Amino acid sequence: MPESEMKKICYAELHQSFRSLNQHMWQIPMIAMTLTGGLWLGTEEASDAMKSALFLFGGIANICLIIVLQRTRYVMGQILIKLEELHPEGVIVDEGVTLP
Repeated sequence: MPESEMKKICYAELHQSFRSLNQHMWQIPMIAMTLTGGLWLGTEEASDAMKSALFLFGGIANICLIIVLQRTRYVMGQILIKLEELHPEGVIVDEGVTLP
């Protein structure tokens, strides 16, 4: 297989991976909100010990989801770097503006 064909395949696969990870970036906050809201409603009739356990579980779950989001952002960043290496003209790099 020629190297140019291999680069095209790698580029397409990296795009698919990036799209999939982007979908997760939108879904994970919704999962966290649903979990937190559901636990909040579920504690209405629970005992004090059960409320503490549910809130502790919710807090740990949210911390884990934050870690998942951070890892997902890192992997997406690495994919963007690789995409830029494969096809520099196809990547828009916007560093943003530094405010005073």
